[in-house]
Amino acid sequence: MLIGAAVYLGVIVVMSLICFMAYGFDKRRAQRGGRRIPERTLHFMAFMGGWPGAYLGQQYFRHKTQKLAFLRVFWLDVFLHIVIVGAVISVVAGPGYTALCRAVNFVEDALMRATPKAEEDTGIRITPLRK
Repeated sequence: MLIGAAVYLGVIVVMSLICFMAYGFDKRRAQRGGRRIPERTLHFMAFMGGWPGAYLGQQYFRHKTQKLAFLRVFWLDVFLHIVIVGAVISVVAGPGYTALCRAVNFVEDALMRATPKAEEDTGIRITPLRK
């Protein structure tokens, strides 16, 4: 179990570094009018575990922070990643339901903070799962 956790954390660190650099590269290309990294690729890298680096890259380079459609898919990637990892942990470790619920609530809270204008822009009301 500890080896699996160490490998997973290693993947997260490596993918986060790659994502962070990709956001910087894409921002530079956007400023210079060069060929860009497809959004699909940025989302895939985030989903594969690079979402912490992707988030930091968004904030540091101020890249893709105003594009609401991109942010919605990004946070969906984060949510799906955490849910899948939580499901694997619950199968491997046994009673991981509580940890999975905490992860889902964490992502819900992040979504609520990340898209404060979502209700105004779309008319869709986002409500948390828990009270």
